[in-house]
Amino acid sequence: MIALSIVEKCKGLPLGLITLARALKTKEKSDVEWKMIMDSEIWNLQDENGILPALKLSYYDLPSYLKPLFAYCSLFPKNYEFDKNELVLLWMAEGFLSRLEGNRSMENAGHQCFEELLSRSFFQHSTAHKARYTMHDWMNALAKSVAGEFFLLDASRLRTFLHVSNSWQEFNLLDSDLAQLLPRSKFLRVLSLTNYSITEVPQSIDSLKHLRYLNFSRTIIKGLPEQVSNLYNLQSLLVRDCEMLSSSPASFVKLTNLRHFDISGTPLLNKTPLGISGLISLQTLPKVYIKGGNGFKVSELKDLSDLQGRLSIKGLDKVMNPIQAKDANLHQKEGLDDLEMEWNEDVLDNSRNSTIEYEVFEGLRPHNKLKTLKILFYGGTKFPSWVGDPSFHLTELTLEGCRCCTHLPTVGHLGSLKKFVMRSLHMVKTLSFQGILLFPSLEILEVYDMQGLEIWSTSDGNEDDEIAISFPCLRQIYIKQCPKLAVNVRKQC
Repeated sequence: MIALSIVEKCKGLPLGLITLARALKTKEKSDVEWKMIMDSEIWNLQDENGILPALKLSYYDLPSYLKPLFAYCSLFPKNYEFDKNELVLLWMAEGFLSRLEGNRSMENAGHQCFEELLSRSFFQHSTAHKARYTMHDWMNALAKSVAGEFFLLDASRLRTFLHVSNSWQEFNLLDSDLAQLLPRSKFLRVLSLTNYSITEVPQSIDSLKHLRYLNFSRTIIKGLPEQVSNLYNLQSLLVRDCEMLSSSPASFVKLTNLRHFDISGTPLLNKTPLGISGLISLQTLPKVYIKGGNGFKVSELKDLSDLQGRLSIKGLDKVMNPIQAKDANLHQKEGLDDLEMEWNEDVLDNSRNSTIEYEVFEGLRPHNKLKTLKILFYGGTKFPSWVGDPSFHLTELTLEGCRCCTHLPTVGHLGSLKKFVMRSLHMVKTLSFQGILLFPSLEILEVYDMQGLEIWSTSDGNEDDEIAISFPCLRQIYIKQCPKLAVNVRKQC
């Protein structure tokens, strides 16, 4: 009877029923707690701005640590699609997650909070973009209704300047506007200027001493001024897809609190700031450039144990001491999912020492939890044995431009491998797939520009049968620009 009464109070509206049901799911199955929900005075309140009492009850039932996180989302306009990772960084910048950290990182705590709000239907998956999220209109109204409990709009102490495209489509910010805004916004913790047509970051940026989150992604800025390195409270510095960006501060020594430096999609930025090695809390660092002399050394990755996601190491031909490669401690960085190792494409002559490059490559063994590995322009004559180690959980492997290698690594026993790409391995003459049940999970095999490839070798000489036995999951096979290869692989493979 209590359950039926609660259903009636929800007026049959699905969102109210679902949200309240998920709140009740966290309660003990006793009449007392359910009756408290049924008898709450909130049911007697008039709907405010169309907000159902059931939604308010669900909000007030939230644990105290989740309430400000949800209320913060009042900043988003209706139908706004947000990224989970970005929202967690915003919560972190506001200080909501520091007291929840415990034995977890703030990011992990934030992701767990996000999943809890999602499970209670305060957030929902976007129907247009699978990787993004949104709030139902009523949830958006609820967030704005309860935000007054936590936030006051006081322009003199503005803490968040956040560009959300849904609401400011007609708003434009010029370089001159930004130069005037910053000195008057000294209490900012969050400054996000994504997608604006700004070309220059004012030197007055270092007046924002409280800044935790700085986002210039998808702008046309050409450089980050040295003053950015004075923002010692900064946790997140994001310049994704800034295609004109070619310079950043020379040193990050003072940025000891930096956890995320996202420079993905910045093709002109080819120098790694000094001091990165001291940022032991750094989790996001999509690429580094190895330089000679006093430049960045691969061994400076040693203490960056918390790196997550993707890492591209460029300029490995500059590493002359294999011990430096081993000192990078890649085997301890279990948070890395996607690793790219790149030597110099333009220098494949007698100045390259194939023995040293092999030893460097051997020392760069990553953690076996790695999912994606891409090797570019390696100058050694053979691959390290770890590349095909069955203990690895690789799902995708690419070997490209390794023009001195005469044989492929033995990768057929990588049980999780789903995609294998070979490109421009000109010295390889034979593809040898000998054995039974090789590549048990492989779905896509791509072979491109193998100018020296002549033989597709199998154990019994029957190429078609061996492919069927050794590639049980193969769906797609591409062989292009292999002029010397005589084997015809049957089309149904």
